[in-house]
Amino acid sequence: MGTSAPCSAAQNGSYAQAIAATLSDSCAPALRTPYSATFSSVLAEEGSHFTLCQPACSEDLANYTRSVPSCDEVSAAVANLTSFRSFCYDVTHPTMDGGACTSTDAHRDRLVAGLEGLQWYCGSPACRDNMTARPGVCTTADIETLRNLAAHPVWTRCASALNMSLWSNCSAFLRTDMPLAWCATTCPEFHATMLTTEVPQCNLTTLPTYQRGELAPFFDMLSTAQAEVASLGVVGATAAYMAKFCPEPPTPTPTTTTTPTTTPTPTTPTPTPTTPSSPPFCRRACHVGRSLACPL
Repeated sequence: MGTSAPCSAAQNGSYAQAIAATLSDSCAPALRTPYSATFSSVLAEEGSHFTLCQPACSEDLANYTRSVPSCDEVSAAVANLTSFRSFCYDVTHPTMDGGACTSTDAHRDRLVAGLEGLQWYCGSPACRDNMTARPGVCTTADIETLRNLAAHPVWTRCASALNMSLWSNCSAFLRTDMPLAWCATTCPEFHATMLTTEVPQCNLTTLPTYQRGELAPFFDMLSTAQAEVASLGVVGATAAYMAKFCPEPPTPTPTTTTTPTTTPTPTTPTPTPTTPSSPPFCRRACHVGRSLACPL
């Protein structure tokens, strides 16, 4: 599986599919791993190597081997895979006299030492350009964005409302129980802002489980937020999430009560005795000050 040239866009796509492939129905139970786990993520766990070499996972290994391209930028992954396949051969073909497989440890050491180079996205400028041309595929920069999201400081007023340290980050925020008066704090707005403005726009479902880090429990919500931003824009998605977190109480409909009308009983008015009015001059004088001419 020698390397020969820079990765093409098609080879980058093949590699992205290789690291995104989930375990088969036979391999996942053998590893006691969720079916959503990817082969590449399990390959990074040394304790799973022996099981990965067994018949239950043989098809997974074959598919992964076929999908990993032979090109310069993924040479580390190719070398790791070659070493792992050699390890599998050793553990499944013990010596005829029952002795130890003498090369197993060496292969294992080489595999573990090279795992840090098992990057599902290549590093050269040409390969980055090719990968960027594939819509929806997460890049190394996107992973860095997610790490920055996990480390993003919580808004001061939100942290105070939750009795959190003022140096708390988003990852700690996601693990904190929300108070009953959640909607009276700035925390819902902080939550919505993180979802809609700090999340990369790549397809998060292509990201291997082991790459998700502290945000792994949050990924379903992140994926939903991506769809909201794509359809509503950042402002609309933020408003939608605020409405979802803290919906406005319905405005009560005013009710009108009808007062029964009564038919008035006709009455005969009593005539009021008339009093002679004061002369005009006297009325004017009263407004200025009482005059002797004004009646008391």
